[in-house]
Amino acid sequence: MGKTFFNSFIIFFLIFTHNSYAKKITAKELVGEYIKNSALADKKYSNKKVDVTGYVNKIRKTVFLSSYIEMNAHEDSYDKYFIHAFPAERFKKTLERLKKNEHIRVIGTCKGKTFFGNIKIVNCRILTKKKRE
Repeated sequence: MGKTFFNSFIIFFLIFTHNSYAKKITAKELVGEYIKNSALADKKYSNKKVDVTGYVNKIRKTVFLSSYIEMNAHEDSYDKYFIHAFPAERFKKTLERLKKNEHIRVIGTCKGKTFFGNIKIVNCRILTKKKRE
């Protein structure tokens, strides 16, 4: 009985830690992978946690008035595609303090490419903010 319980615990631990792992990637790399091969990128990132660093382009609202961060792959870039990071409820107040071109890091669940080609990340935590020097 002890050995079976121990094996079950190990399996549970491995599944839990694997699912809670966030893949660290820059906004540039994530957008690039989706541009290069959307199907492969979806297989790799869709419905998985990602830890993304990039630059704030704008704070936007959807037609349903949900606020989100539009992230650039580069500072002061005019990218065609962006990352749309929708913050978790407790991080929504943070949006008011973000500035254009501010370097940020978010962790959330990637939902893949939208109809317009942007990458959607939901339930984001805004972990760190660094002022651009």
